[in-house]
Amino acid sequence: MRNTQLWDNIFWENTEQVAIQGGGELKGNLWQKDGRGNYWSDYTGFDANEDGIGDLAYKSTSLFENLMDRYPGLRLFNLSPATDAIDLAARAFPITQPRPKMSDANPLMNPPVIPPGPGMTRSPRAPALAVALGLLALAAAILTIAYPQPQIRRRLTMFRHKQATP
Repeated sequence: MRNTQLWDNIFWENTEQVAIQGGGELKGNLWQKDGRGNYWSDYTGFDANEDGIGDLAYKSTSLFENLMDRYPGLRLFNLSPATDAIDLAARAFPITQPRPKMSDANPLMNPPVIPPGPGMTRSPRAPALAVALGLLALAAAILTIAYPQPQIRRRLTMFRHKQATP
């Protein structure tokens, strides 16, 4: 992807926020517009002036991600302890820290509100609540049929007698 402007997007809980498939570089991309960048769930910066924009740039500098970009076969080890170990070593020894593959100068501190697009409607809550309550009533009915009251009393009485005898 080259010469693209991306802003007000939500990059949420991805194992790899931005990937380069098939080699190459992310060149000429702008990750912000009018001072607003994107929301990155793994952003660890801060917002001292509380304007909703992070004071430090978001940078994608994972050594393991960079290695996966060059050697796709390493994706087999994604989510393994090896990924964390390689990234921890890169942070501990800055000489091994890779060059960032992208940088968002104005990361958002909170996800932006995305208006519903065509065909995207909010599901009504009332029908879902009615179904959930119906399922709870069905479960209660099944339990009442499977375990009638006299049986429960008899079992409790037997349990009390067993505890009383030495």
